[in-house]
Amino acid sequence: MKRYFIEQVLIMLFAGGVLAASEPPSGRSLTVKGGRYLTLNTVIRVNQIEAARNLNEGEDEAAIHTPETVAAFRDAVSKGFPGAAVTWAFSWLALHDERPNYATIRKQVAGYHEKYGDEITFIPGGYFAPMYSTRAQVNRDIKEALLKIRDMVGNGYRPKSLVAGFLSAENLRYLAEEEGIHVCQGTIWSQYGIDNGDGDGSISYPYFPSREHACKPAQGKADIIDCVNLDGWTCDFLCARRFGFDGGFNSRLGVGPIESYRNLGVEKGMAEVMAVTANHFDDGFARNGFGWVTNCWEISLVKGLPAEVLPCLTQWLQNVHQRWPDVQVVTQGEFGEAWRREHPDNTGLDYRFVQRGTGIGGSEPNLEIRWFMNTDFRLAILLDWQTKVPGKVIDFTRYDLKAEEPKDLGRNWSLINRINQKNRRPEDAPVPLKDLTHEEQALIGKHYPELLAVGSRGSKFLGVKLSPRQPAIESLAVDSLGHGKCDDNTLHPPVDSAVAFKSRTSAGGPEYRRSGTHDDAAPGWTIETTEHAIRLVSQFKRTEQSRRRDTLPSRCGEIAGRLFRNFLQSCHRRAGRVAQCRRPTPRLLLPVRQWHRHHTLKQ
Repeated sequence: MKRYFIEQVLIMLFAGGVLAASEPPSGRSLTVKGGRYLTLNTVIRVNQIEAARNLNEGEDEAAIHTPETVAAFRDAVSKGFPGAAVTWAFSWLALHDERPNYATIRKQVAGYHEKYGDEITFIPGGYFAPMYSTRAQVNRDIKEALLKIRDMVGNGYRPKSLVAGFLSAENLRYLAEEEGIHVCQGTIWSQYGIDNGDGDGSISYPYFPSREHACKPAQGKADIIDCVNLDGWTCDFLCARRFGFDGGFNSRLGVGPIESYRNLGVEKGMAEVMAVTANHFDDGFARNGFGWVTNCWEISLVKGLPAEVLPCLTQWLQNVHQRWPDVQVVTQGEFGEAWRREHPDNTGLDYRFVQRGTGIGGSEPNLEIRWFMNTDFRLAILLDWQTKVPGKVIDFTRYDLKAEEPKDLGRNWSLINRINQKNRRPEDAPVPLKDLTHEEQALIGKHYPELLAVGSRGSKFLGVKLSPRQPAIESLAVDSLGHGKCDDNTLHPPVDSAVAFKSRTSAGGPEYRRSGTHDDAAPGWTIETTEHAIRLVSQFKRTEQSRRRDTLPSRCGEIAGRLFRNFLQSCHRRAGRVAQCRRPTPRLLLPVRQWHRHHTLKQ
């Protein structure tokens, strides 16, 4: 009883000072697009890994969970970023433990919700619920834990999100459809070969998961789970490509305190954390239209790490606030709900990241990684930017293919198919983009035509070089009659085209045929070159849709004109000259079965 009285006094003391400087947000409406967001989660638990209600896989941490440590953490956040909101996740045992320290902490954190607008939620299975419990059991845990939290906070409180580490598709469905919660930290992006579970294969920014697999973005209305799936820790992309501790490096290095400040020291750790943060708030912001960094700082780390580590949390937040004054530190539920308001489904999902190594840990300074993530696939290209050697594909995870989660309990819940960044299988060996199949290149070109296009200096990824006398296109996709699908740069495959072309060099020059046709078939495009002129010949079969003679010839001429004008400009720009394109008049050569378009462009 005496100990309990002392802890109650401590709560009142720690609730003052810095913590009282900010009031809870009221009616805040977030807009993700155009913003920079940081979400900060923390976990209160009894055992290091509470794998299930009655199964523990770690050390007992009750002694380092006290009202003092909780207050010290909240104070560090408020000092670093006044007005910041935190997401608190309680484990099953932490919700039910009746020892004085846990009873006091529950009241303490409920007070933070009232004062600062913090979110209070549940974490099932110590990050690894699907590895240790059936889907039905996890659903029961979620249901009962949410009722416990409602009673703990009062006033019918219900969190907007769940912190879960990994969660199965069925549990995400239950959360959305049965509990009405539409945000979950349900994936740990790129984790593989470390801790108690694996789950590589997802994308690293928000998405609606598929009913087939939690790592897979939903492919349509019938497949969608209306629960925004979020990553748990923002990592260095170069480190994250590694398996576990391959090469003596930690694959989880990023903004997390263990891998950074504890393992590397305060100075080097802070340098890495800020570099990773900047990658999202600077370059990532420019590419994606918003930036998001997320971190989980467990309460056990307040006393479990060296004393100099907790001030790093304050310093990091201060650095962020000073360098990017527009950053908002919000709860996980607020951020996820804001993204959900702006995105009713995965339509238009397109995340792009480019990161050069920091030279710290497993982030090699000479390497650059480029990530492309969308509903159909995720693609990573790794290159040495100092030597300018063409890059290779190290990850090509296809989401347009059927996926299936494990039926039974087990460690590995990853989604791995074509090529995986961890390079654990023979088929994961990095390959040039041009060595992917024509069908795979067409899929990539649908989203990122610039990766397959031949630019003024050749394609960095394909290794194709251009010269005025040796024009070459590695791959090309066109719509057989145009149909309004060609954009301003028809070196890029039209987005909706289902026709991919393969190239072959003949005696007359490069030829391009539709994929799947015999090499002896008439080419779709032929390029003929002389000393001072290059001629493009395109052939299209006539169909019923082509009988509109007033528009078809003009349209074909427009397609060919745009294509070759861009192509020649690329060639001559490389040689220090700019091609002057004379727009030819379309003319019909073979009206019976084929449309032929001849374009002669001279210097």
